[in-house]
Amino acid sequence: KIELHYLYRTLDLLSTHQDTIKNHLFKQQQNLFTQKLDVVFYDVTTLYFESMKEQEESLRQKGYSKDGKAHKTQIVLGLLVDKMRNPISYQIYRGNTYEGTTMIDALKKLKDNYSIDKCIVVADSAMIDKSNRELLIKNNIEFIIGDRIKNLPTKITEQLIDKDKHKQLNNRIVKERFSYIEMDYQDRRILCTYSSKRAKKDAFNRQKLIEKAQKWIDNPSQYKQVKKRGAGRFININQDGTAKELNQEQIKKDAKYDGFKAIATTTSLEVEQVLTKYRDLFEVEHSFRALKTELEIRPMYHWTNKRIEGHIAMSFMAYTMLNHLRNTTKLQYREIVRALDKMQMSEIKEDDSQELLYMRSRIDKNQELISKQLKIVLPKDVTSQKSINQVFM
Repeated sequence: KIELHYLYRTLDLLSTHQDTIKNHLFKQQQNLFTQKLDVVFYDVTTLYFESMKEQEESLRQKGYSKDGKAHKTQIVLGLLVDKMRNPISYQIYRGNTYEGTTMIDALKKLKDNYSIDKCIVVADSAMIDKSNRELLIKNNIEFIIGDRIKNLPTKITEQLIDKDKHKQLNNRIVKERFSYIEMDYQDRRILCTYSSKRAKKDAFNRQKLIEKAQKWIDNPSQYKQVKKRGAGRFININQDGTAKELNQEQIKKDAKYDGFKAIATTTSLEVEQVLTKYRDLFEVEHSFRALKTELEIRPMYHWTNKRIEGHIAMSFMAYTMLNHLRNTTKLQYREIVRALDKMQMSEIKEDDSQELLYMRSRIDKNQELISKQLKIVLPKDVTSQKSINQVFM
């Protein structure tokens, strides 16, 4: 029997060797898939603890939570994956770290640690500002990153959202009909697309916020302080901070951008290629979902930085194995985890000899496929202790 405290001590060991683990897994995956790493996808998420107490030197800090757990401590996790969702590397940051500052650090470590000369980074608009763009260019890192169209100069914005100047695009790679315009601006090329499907979604989402804003106006006692983001941006606010009335001018201004999406790039790729790679950014979102749902990476209950780092290293290894099985078996994450959960052995005693035997659960097609990919020889339906030792020891 393995005592629980031995497992916790293993996390300390994983923390000590986390860089070696990341480097080894990166090389193993490159050997397995023998593909050139020319595009990487970057995003961050937050992982919370069942704790509200902060400590000055701890990674656990309160900050903007992507899980809606603002009252709890958390860490920020930056993850780099390739187009097959294979994890490339990760970095852990204090819970109060602004996500936009993490990308340059993660990419520089990627280039330094893995001797990658050139690759394109794909990320969403939360990762980019003027200083980040300048640092990417300075470090010779090409990018495809969501741009904030509303933050661009009015003269540029008006050109981008003028649909009369757009070209039509209906390509097999990008399975949706829409229009686009591209133009050079400062240190980047901006590609702006318009989609009627996206326009309907934007209008629907805004209407939900307007309805929420109206509730604030109708029930001022329940919402004493209105914040100027989310639904709050559609409200004219009284001097005391309470909601006064809907800001019709802001609603009309916001509607101008329905259906438009801006992407900034320093690559020379064709429009279709840029759009395809940007759309592939959802792969890293799938990775985070698998870590949080199937692998239950959070909430965390560790207190020391070493245990936290060990927990993330263990989760990174588990996700690497899970995604390898997804790529090789073509099963979904949940199907793999469900199949593994159901692979069990039950202890039984033989009536006469009282010998301890093990009865294996019935093997289904998914379990058989996984075992084959992992080259695991499954025990027989009923197996002796000696045979079990030969299989697992």
